[in-house]
Amino acid sequence: MCIKEILNLFKRKEIVVIGEPPPQHTLTIPHLEESVDPTRTVGNVDVIGTIEKFYTDWEVPETYQGFWDTVKIKIDPDFPLIAGTAGNTVTFQPPWFNCGVIAHEFGHISWDLLTHIQREEFFYLLRIHISTDPLVELWSKYRFYWQVNNNEAHSELYRYLGQFMPLELKKYFPKLL
Repeated sequence: MCIKEILNLFKRKEIVVIGEPPPQHTLTIPHLEESVDPTRTVGNVDVIGTIEKFYTDWEVPETYQGFWDTVKIKIDPDFPLIAGTAGNTVTFQPPWFNCGVIAHEFGHISWDLLTHIQREEFFYLLRIHISTDPLVELWSKYRFYWQVNNNEAHSELYRYLGQFMPLELKKYFPKLL
């Protein structure tokens, strides 16, 4: 058998590769919820380090970090909520001071920078993306707190998807994306 005949044999046969199937790409929430740390106290909370980690993990543009550095951070073990935002002040219970809760609370401040029309546009587009974008749909089923109101939906979307949310929604997160 000559080389030409051997090559023709290969052209006529299907090539079957035996081995492991190709990896399946599964969707995951980019910023999963961190565990509460009951050992965290007013005395050992690393405010600066945690804020810097938030900037890095959520890829907050450096040009906006100065804005967030003006937000007053209070650590209060007697605060009645996990965290809360009032104007330019965010208060946290020490065990809950982590990047995800920071992202959520900063999402509220970003929401306050939107006009009424932008807020309505955001929620309209969010509803569309819940039914058309697999990652946003997954997020909508991951936690249900976003259904409380549009402000919470905005903050929860940023908290869990951050920079990985659909491009069309990013413009509704001023000073964060």
